Amino acid sequence: MIRKRSFSADADAGSMDDGVILTPLAVAGLLLRRWPLLLAVPLLTAAIAVIIAMALRDYTARSRFLPQASSADVGRLAGLAAQMGFVIGGDGAEGSPDFYVDLVSSGEVLRPALEREYHFARRPGSVDSLSGTYLDLAGIEGDTPEQRLRNGEDRLRNDVAASASVKSGVVTLRTSAKYPGLAEALNAAILERIAAFDRERRQASARAERTFVEARLEAAKRDLEAAESGLAAWLERNRRPDSPRLMIGLERLQRQVTLRQEVYAALAQAYEQARIEEVRNTPVITIVDRPDGSARPTRRLLVVALLGLLVGAVATTAFLIAGEYVARRSDSDDMQELRSVLKVRGQRASVGGAAP
Repeated sequence: MIRKRSFSADADAGSMDDGVILTPLAVAGLLLRRWPLLLAVPLLTAAIAVIIAMALRDYTARSRFLPQASSADVGRLAGLAAQMGFVIGGDGAEGSPDFYVDLVSSGEVLRPALEREYHFARRPGSVDSLSGTYLDLAGIEGDTPEQRLRNGEDRLRNDVAASASVKSGVVTLRTSAKYPGLAEALNAAILERIAAFDRERRQASARAERTFVEARLEAAKRDLEAAESGLAAWLERNRRPDSPRLMIGLERLQRQVTLRQEVYAALAQAYEQARIEEVRNTPVITIVDRPDGSARPTRRLLVVALLGLLVGAVATTAFLIAGEYVARRSDSDDMQELRSVLKVRGQRASVGGAAP
C-alpha cells in the first residue's frame, strides 16, 4: 500500500509538469542564442522590400496655376442685355478653381495627353532616354484601339490629381508616372491642354456672341434707318413746327432716333469686341509653378526599408518562439509517455510482489 501511494504522488507531479510555459527570461535566452538568424532574416526582408519598391515605385510631379476669371465678358453681356431690357447674370462657375479641378480629370484633357509623343531621360542626368506615347510607356493594352484608349484614360485618371486653395484660388496639379521625366512631361502636357481647352471654349463663346450681336446689329441698323427716315419725312411735312402738338411729335421722333443710335453704337462696340475675343490666343491661366524638375519619388526607400526590418524581425521572433514551443511540447509529450510506461510497470511489479 505504501508503494502505491508513492507512485500516485509521482503521477501527480508528472501531470503538473505537462504544461509548457515560455517565460520572458526563456524567450530572451532563445533570442540571444539565435541572434544570427534574428539579424539575417530582417536584413534580407528589408533588402527584398527595397528592391521591390525600386521596381514598382513611381514619381510625382507638381505644378500650380491660377485661372483668370472671365468677368469682363460677363459684364459686357450684362450691360448690353440691360440696354435691350433684359437682365442676365452668372455665378462664374466656369472660371472658378473647382471647375478646373474637375476639368483635369475629364476626357477632353486626358485623351490628348495619352496619344502625345514624349521624349525624356530615364533618370535625371542620365544619357539613356525613352520615347513613346503614354499608352506605350505604361504598357496599356486593349482588344481594340478604342478600348485601349479607354483603358489608358482610366489608368491616367488614377495618376492625376488636382486640388484648389480656397483662399488664393490657386490650383495644384499632380501627376504620377514610373519615370520622373514622364511625370513632368505629363504634367506639362495637361497644363497645355487645359490652356488650349479654355482658350477654345472662350473663342467658341465669343464666336457665338459675335453671331448673335451681328444679327442684332443688322436689325438695329434697320431700326435706326427707319427712325431717321420717319424723322426726315416728318420734318419735310412740317418745316415750321410752331404748335405744341407738333413740338411734342418732333421730340418723340427725336427720342426714337437717339435711342436707336445708342443701341446701334452699343451693339457695334460689342460686335468689335466679340471679333477680337474670337481670335484672341493669349493664355487664360497663369502658371505659378512649372513642373520642370519637380518630380519626387512617391515611395520613400528609407520608410520601405524600416518597414521591411520591422516585418522581418516580428516574423522571425514569432517563428522562433513557435518553434521553441513545439519542441518543448514534443519533449513534454515524450516524457509523459515514458512516465506512463514506468507507472504501468511499477503497478505491475507492485501487484506481483503483493500476491504471495
